[in-house]
Amino acid sequence: MFQTLCMPAYSSRSDYKLIMCARDPYFVAIFVLFVTGLTGSFIACYEDSNNNSGDYWKMGASFIFGDSLVDAGNNNYLSTLSKADTPPNGIDFKPSGGNPTGRFTNGRTIGDIIGEGLGQSYYSTPFLAPNCSGKAILHGVNYASGGGGILNATGSIFVNRLSMDIQVDYFNITMREINKLLGASKAREFITKKAIFSITLGSNDFLNNYLLPVVSIGTRLNQTPDAFIDQLISHF
Repeated sequence: MFQTLCMPAYSSRSDYKLIMCARDPYFVAIFVLFVTGLTGSFIACYEDSNNNSGDYWKMGASFIFGDSLVDAGNNNYLSTLSKADTPPNGIDFKPSGGNPTGRFTNGRTIGDIIGEGLGQSYYSTPFLAPNCSGKAILHGVNYASGGGGILNATGSIFVNRLSMDIQVDYFNITMREINKLLGASKAREFITKKAIFSITLGSNDFLNNYLLPVVSIGTRLNQTPDAFIDQLISHF
């Protein structure tokens, strides 16, 4: 017998909560942790159901937050120095015919791979892409941005990028659209029982902020590494 364990994670910038669950007989719950420095990816709540109310309801949606490790093209729509819109990026990405998509990799991101592993038929659409609207968002949305970090100051050397604060704000916009599509009650059920949430973020806060040569000398003199880590943890 499986025990159910739900851990609500509230954001001060959102009216919605993410629920991470251990599985009971009716749920498939997956918790995956990838660590690159302080970078973590966690997956929350995916329900295996025979509900026939639509493909999106059967397969669920993947909402991806993060940096260049999972950016699927948002930076294509920003005036930024952090871009992946030229070869060899995308050379092994079959859906694009080997053309760059804005992914900072030759092929799929870890977000793509996890979605496929869970049986999803669609890649999450970048939030800033023109086709990120209507029922397309019910298959998931990607908010990740190359150069982005937990802190708003992170990645400023790239000029533009989406910080975690901005990504959460964009998720709230998506939620309002899902409420319109499904109704508030159905939307909440969809998000808490049928959605996967992954966050891959934190390495830029060190590499392109705290440890940045010359620019960050003042910060390092006034803030210990432990104090900086505490700042990252307490931000949300």
